[in-house]
Amino acid sequence: MQELLNLIRDRKVVTTLEVVAAFFLVLLLARIVLRRSALSPDQKLRVRSFISTGGILVVAASLVSIWAEMVQELLVALTAFAVAAVIASKELILCVLGWVYKALSGTHHTGDRIQVGEIRGDVVTVRILSSTLLEVDKATDHSTGRLLTLPHALLLTLPCYNETQGEALRWLEIPVKLAGPEELEAAQRALEASAAPVQADYRETILRRRGDLEEDYAVRMKNIEPKVYLSHDGGKPVLTLRIAVPSRAGRDTQDRLLRAYYEARAAAEKKSEP
Repeated sequence: MQELLNLIRDRKVVTTLEVVAAFFLVLLLARIVLRRSALSPDQKLRVRSFISTGGILVVAASLVSIWAEMVQELLVALTAFAVAAVIASKELILCVLGWVYKALSGTHHTGDRIQVGEIRGDVVTVRILSSTLLEVDKATDHSTGRLLTLPHALLLTLPCYNETQGEALRWLEIPVKLAGPEELEAAQRALEASAAPVQADYRETILRRRGDLEEDYAVRMKNIEPKVYLSHDGGKPVLTLRIAVPSRAGRDTQDRLLRAYYEARAAAEKKSEP
């Protein structure tokens, strides 16, 4: 009871009650005056609405002035709570921002093969917080059968390599180390012979995707024909076959090319035997 009496005697409480009472008194007087005035009903309604809105703004400003210290303390508490909430949910916020970044930039879509950091795979589903990928082994270029989750927050800090979007082809380089310079001519012929049927199988696909690349991204690819380059490693000659293939056919094409190369070398050596 004593606490209630102390509250009623508080100057801020008394002033608040006086402001609220004055507001209702003004509304009552305005209603009485308007009822006796010669204004039309529409004009009376507009005047009454104006007085009510103006009175509410004055009361709100007065209450903020009266309780300024308490309002300041409340704002400080709310700010601290907001900071704590942001820190606690930082990862979720970053994931949502990453999703917005993905949507605006089009980094990947369902069905694309992407790599973000050490995560590489085919996109199965895309949600707000994350994308689900079917993992692809970096060494074998084949699916591991495992599903992994890519948090979209990683898109804000790591580059996203999309292997199937845009040009949707890749340059496959296959090095072959030789025993000595005497093998250069035969090895080059074998590499070029092994590349010919592969190039024939993929030529239409590569030409179509090159056209899409030039039209959509204004990137010019002067030559898509396979080529053999010469280098050396430890004093030994190295031939490297560079050939354009569809982005998902890298591993199978490499196996096919190497098998054809060694078969051609074996056939050439057998033919050269006396």
